[in-house]
Amino acid sequence: MDNTEWNSTKDVILMLTELKNHNEERFNGYVKDLQLFYIDCCEQKLDLLPQESFKIALRTAESFINGGVTNEQVSHQNWYTEADVFGMDYDEPPFDNREIYENISQKLGLTFDDARDYAVRLGYFIDWSSLYAQSFNGRIPKQHSEFLDSEILKKYIVEPFA
Repeated sequence: MDNTEWNSTKDVILMLTELKNHNEERFNGYVKDLQLFYIDCCEQKLDLLPQESFKIALRTAESFINGGVTNEQVSHQNWYTEADVFGMDYDEPPFDNREIYENISQKLGLTFDDARDYAVRLGYFIDWSSLYAQSFNGRIPKQHSEFLDSEILKKYIVEPFA
């Protein structure tokens, strides 16, 4: 991949894979940029999940990246985030989170069941992104590709193949 292809593609997984394969040492130099990229991708979807724990988790992770909070504070917040994700994942009729799923269904044109699944996947992506801020390991989150935005990535990593 070259910079022209980088700037024209919308396939974030391809972009990240090519970036890592091109020069893994340089890829690892983008740690902060990638951490913030994942958080920004989550924030683009936060209006779909009203649970306060998700917002706090992302703010806490961003603060950690910038040196404002400790590992322990991120881990502590993660308990609340995981509780909300698990609450959706194991939600059964009569559905405590029915309003959330119906809202997603209307906004995204999904069936109720698909909206519920989407909410759970998004919750897990937020959970992953907040923890990834404190434990970057270079993994490319293929399982969360539906939430990744190439235009956001291009704002964080500009012309990496120069």
